[in-house]
Amino acid sequence: KERDSIDRRLCTLDSMYLELAFSNKQPLDRSLLKIQLNRLNLTGLAKEVANNDKRVRALEMVLCNCIKYQFSKYPVFYSRDHITYPSEKVNPNQITAKPLIAVIDALGEHGFIDNKPKPNRWGLAPEPDAEDTGHTSEFIIKDEAIKLAWNLGINKKTIFEKASTHLRLKPYVNPKEGIRKRKMFLDYDDDAYTRRAEKRMKAYSDFMLKQKVRLVYYKKIIDIEPQHLRRQYRDYDNSNSLIYEGRCYPYWVRLSSNERKRLKINNNKTVSLDFKSSQIRWLYLWHTEEKLDPNYDAYDLEVNGHKINREVVKKMNMYLLNLDSPLRQTHYLKYWHEELDDDSKKKKDGKWSGKKQAKIFKETLELKGVTTATMRNAYLDKHDSIRQYFLEGTKGGQYVAWIESNIIYELAYQATLKGIPCLIVHDEFIVQAKFKQEMEDLMYNHTIYDTANMGLDDPFDYRGYARWRLHRG
Repeated sequence: KERDSIDRRLCTLDSMYLELAFSNKQPLDRSLLKIQLNRLNLTGLAKEVANNDKRVRALEMVLCNCIKYQFSKYPVFYSRDHITYPSEKVNPNQITAKPLIAVIDALGEHGFIDNKPKPNRWGLAPEPDAEDTGHTSEFIIKDEAIKLAWNLGINKKTIFEKASTHLRLKPYVNPKEGIRKRKMFLDYDDDAYTRRAEKRMKAYSDFMLKQKVRLVYYKKIIDIEPQHLRRQYRDYDNSNSLIYEGRCYPYWVRLSSNERKRLKINNNKTVSLDFKSSQIRWLYLWHTEEKLDPNYDAYDLEVNGHKINREVVKKMNMYLLNLDSPLRQTHYLKYWHEELDDDSKKKKDGKWSGKKQAKIFKETLELKGVTTATMRNAYLDKHDSIRQYFLEGTKGGQYVAWIESNIIYELAYQATLKGIPCLIVHDEFIVQAKFKQEMEDLMYNHTIYDTANMGLDDPFDYRGYARWRLHRG
C-alpha cells in the first residue's frame, strides 16, 4: 500500500510553487523579444506575450522557473486569482496577476507547457465529492518550454533569484467578515523584530539550500529540489503586525510522522527531536517566566480519580487554544472522534481519530464523573496560571503559535551557526543522528524569553514588542 502511494505523495512533495523572484542576468527586451519570436515562427505567441513590458517580465520569470525545475515530472503550482500582488520586498520582479495568467495561458495554448487551470472558487463551495477543494492551478513543464528558454538566452547559468524577504505577511480572510484586503501578501514596515527575524531566517534558509535532503522509500530514492524557507505570518488584527503564526511550511511538513522517518540529510540517517507539550511549555515561560522540567507533561490529567488518555487531552488542548467557546470545543472534540461526517459519509483517514482512539474516547466518557466539561474544567484548573490564553479563538491560538515559533526558529539559527542542518516541523527538529546530543543541548539550554539568564549579546524584548504591536492592533 505504501509503495503504491509513492507517486501520489511525490507529486505533492516535489511540486513547486511558481517563484516570483527568479530572473535572467540579461533581462528580456520587448522589441528584441518580438524579433526573436518571429524568427522562430512564433508570431502568434509574440502577439500575446510581448505586447507590453509586464507580460515580458512575467514570461521571463515563468521560463526561469521552467529551467530551474526542468527535471521534475511534477507540476508547478500557481494561482489564477486576480488579487493584488505584493510589493518589491516580496515580489522583486513586480509581477502582476493578469499579465502572468495571460502568459501562462499563451504558453499552454502554443504547446510549451501542459497548463491545467482550475476555476477560481472564491466564496463558493467545491463541487460535491471533489478531490481537490483548493484554488491552485498547475502546469507541467514540456521540452518545448526549455528549448524556447534556451533560444531566448535563458539557461541554468544565467538565471538567479533576486533578493526578497524571508518573512511573508498574509491577509486574514474570514467568510463571515468578508474580504479585508484582496492581496496575496501584505507590505509591512521593518522594525527591530522584522530585521532580527529576517537575518536569522535568511541564514537558516541559505544554509539549508546547500544540504542534500532525500526521501527513501525501499529501493526508490528521491532527491527533492531545495527551496527557500520563509516564515509566514497572518494579519489577524488588521495592523500589518507580524505577531501571529510565524511558521514555515516546506515540503517535509506535509509528510506523515512515519514518512518523516525516511528522510535523510546528506545521505545520513536522521532522528526526530521535539519538546514535550511544546506550546504549553512556552506559555509558562512567556507568561510566568517559569522554565518547566524537560520531562514535564502538560497533558497528564486526572478527572475524579480517572487517568485521561493523553491523546484525548492533547486534542482537547488544541481546541482550547484555537476556539472561542466551551460549546464549540466540546462539539469539535466529539466530532473528531466520530467516523461519519454530517452527511453520514465515512471520513477519510486523517480527518478523524481512527477506530482505536474513538473507542478510547467513548470509554472515557462512560467513566463515572467524566464528561467533556469536567475534563475541560480540570485541564483549565491544572493550568490556571496561563488560563487567559485558552478559548481566545483562532487569533489567540495563532498568537501562541508565534510565541512558540520564535523559539523554534531561533534554535534553527543557533544550529545553523554550529553547522547542524535541521528540518523543522512545527516544534520538531529532524537532524542527522550524529548531531542528536548537540541539538538537544541547544534545545534545553537556550535563554529565549528567559529574562533572568538572557545574555547581553541577545537582549531582545519579545514581550515588550508584542505589547506594542497588540496596542497598535
